[in-house]
Amino acid sequence: MKIVSAKDMRALDQWAIGERHIPELILMENAGRAAAEHALAYLTPAKNQVVVIVGKGNNGGDGLVAARHLRQRGADVRLFLLHTPEEFSAGARANWAFIEATDLRWYVIKDKNSFYPLKLCLETAAVAIDAMLGSGARGPLEGNYLAAAAALNSGAAPVLAVDMPSGVDGDTGQAAPGAVKAAETVTFAYGKQGLYIYPGRELAGKVAVEDISL
Repeated sequence: MKIVSAKDMRALDQWAIGERHIPELILMENAGRAAAEHALAYLTPAKNQVVVIVGKGNNGGDGLVAARHLRQRGADVRLFLLHTPEEFSAGARANWAFIEATDLRWYVIKDKNSFYPLKLCLETAAVAIDAMLGSGARGPLEGNYLAAAAALNSGAAPVLAVDMPSGVDGDTGQAAPGAVKAAETVTFAYGKQGLYIYPGRELAGKVAVEDISL
């Protein structure tokens, strides 16, 4: 297995987009679809609800793709946004346009009262997808990100992290206070250093590396 730093991964993404002319949306589509495939393993005919929590960056865009694919596969998807779509990255905004064309249920988390539906759903969902922050994120969890991580960690649903558990440093494995504890992490192209260094290793759970056409 090849393991890379967050800086290496950013360079690989830029190389793929700039020199190999692979559109960013293709990479995002492949990542989100891979995450959805792993989430499907948690579902049963009697329990098929999925909670997806997305941030405003490309990690959130991966989560939007996963939500769309899961809905197309018959899952009962509840999508929670930590930002309004106007604040999303370009790739995430493009995928939001696809979400709007579906009947998928979504909520914007604005304040502490907005967490009530999320906490209810986390008690009955088969799996919760953490698509808040990816391997490039640094520093502490704050505001709604910290509150969402706390809801995931205290909820009954197992957590599937997209790329990295939110709050874990992709290079060092150091964990911000309140970082997400995942049952499984699906990362893309190559393993990220922080997934194999404690405490990140423990918070990542089972780690799967999926190809996204790099």
